[in-house]
Amino acid sequence: MGTSGIHSSNAGGGNAVRRAGGSRVSAATTEEELKFRVRDTFAVPSLGGRGLRQIFDGVRTLDATYWDTPDLRLARRGHTLRYRTSDDGSENKWTLKLGGRRESPLLVRREVDSEGEPVSPPRALTDALVGITGGRELVAVAQLRSHQDRYRIEDELGHRILTMEDDRVQVIDRGRVVGSFREVEIELADPRSGREALDRAIRLLQDAGAGKPDPTSKLERALGPLAQHESAPALDRNSTIEQLVRVTVRQGLDQLLQHDPAVRLGLGHEDVHQARVATRRLRANLRALRPLLARRTVDALRSEIAWAGCLLGEVRDLDVLRISFEEALNCEPGLEGGALLATIDVERAAAHRNLVDVMSTARWQSMLSALDTASVLPPLTQTTAPTTEARGATRRLLRKSWRRLQRRVDAAHTTNAGWHEVRKAAKSTRYVAELLEPILGAKARRLAHSTQRIQTKIGKDQDRIVARKWLKDHARDEQIGYIARRLEHRFVAAPDNQPRHWPRMWKLARRAAKPFV
Repeated sequence: MGTSGIHSSNAGGGNAVRRAGGSRVSAATTEEELKFRVRDTFAVPSLGGRGLRQIFDGVRTLDATYWDTPDLRLARRGHTLRYRTSDDGSENKWTLKLGGRRESPLLVRREVDSEGEPVSPPRALTDALVGITGGRELVAVAQLRSHQDRYRIEDELGHRILTMEDDRVQVIDRGRVVGSFREVEIELADPRSGREALDRAIRLLQDAGAGKPDPTSKLERALGPLAQHESAPALDRNSTIEQLVRVTVRQGLDQLLQHDPAVRLGLGHEDVHQARVATRRLRANLRALRPLLARRTVDALRSEIAWAGCLLGEVRDLDVLRISFEEALNCEPGLEGGALLATIDVERAAAHRNLVDVMSTARWQSMLSALDTASVLPPLTQTTAPTTEARGATRRLLRKSWRRLQRRVDAAHTTNAGWHEVRKAAKSTRYVAELLEPILGAKARRLAHSTQRIQTKIGKDQDRIVARKWLKDHARDEQIGYIARRLEHRFVAAPDNQPRHWPRMWKLARRAAKPFV
């Protein structure tokens, strides 16, 4: 859709433009929309009434060329890259739309715009996509022309609540129209006040014959099944060992690549967090599956995943610190913390630059390639029968992960370092239980929940320890030393003993683990 009503998703807000890879890239924006595929004879209803009015915003013709690898790697992961122009001069730019998430009934997607000539994509965007494309050449894969009627829905004060666009789309190939379709898009212009209006708009459109919302992109409609978003197959009680390993690797790789472009573009801390979680989850699950896998191959892969996770962690840890310090400063009226937060921002920017540089290396790309290979051809041992049902083996694997957690608890010795090891083991057990839940059922889910509580509680204590160390390290800084010393008392870690409520948490976890012990 157009940019009307799209709200900024970058941390600082606004639409500042920055230079990257030799191109100008806009700040990311987020669109929340839903689509209906409709017949050519569909009559668009008025969405006015009940304090709202519908205003016709005119007609425009849009010409868009979509770019991808020849095997459609972007489209198959839910991303689109296009160059689009309009006859009214409102568009003349490159746009990268990142794979979205469903927030019923909306599809939520982020996009960034870039300047550049239409003959080839700008380097800033191709660099952001190299984790998915593997450096393969991007080519024009589709050309679409849309004749678009535009409407805005406002409240009585003139605030835009929704945007509606009626698109009659032609698929162009070598100057000829080879296909066509029509769709109506509704975009939430004001997320805070537009939900009720959106629900009403859905009812009115469906009453007029629009059917159910359909998240299929224009590119998918034009190219068909080859461009459909691929997702990892689901496990079930009858899954084989080979399927288990393939899904394990595929899910981890999918999560990592889902956030890869946004991490490279620096779109926000949540993408770094989710990418780091992907590495930790994947490493823990591969460790659990080691008895089934070729030891040398899986150990080398886990080592590279750990390396990637550490680089992501250097950025993520600073994000957590900044959030913690912002909350602490809000509880200290009159204490000016701008300089301290600016110091965190400088350190974070340097860590992010280093991360992006490393993500551009052959080593990072080799790791992604190795994961892709393992998701297709699992490195099973010679004695592992790939078609054997995984159910029996998974119980043993989960039991082994639980016993590792037990050993960490026994060895904790009431030290912060010991409890940190407990947290890591609890997290690993949680990840394994979540992976195996489709095979082992509700019992695995209960174990995952109980170990997640342990992980979360000890994690909060660990965050305080890291924050206090950072403040101590900066206590003598000329600019921020006073603020650091003032804040330090807010991050006094719990005494070097059991986390609060530990006996009850551990009791619940042991009870949840009983079916597997």
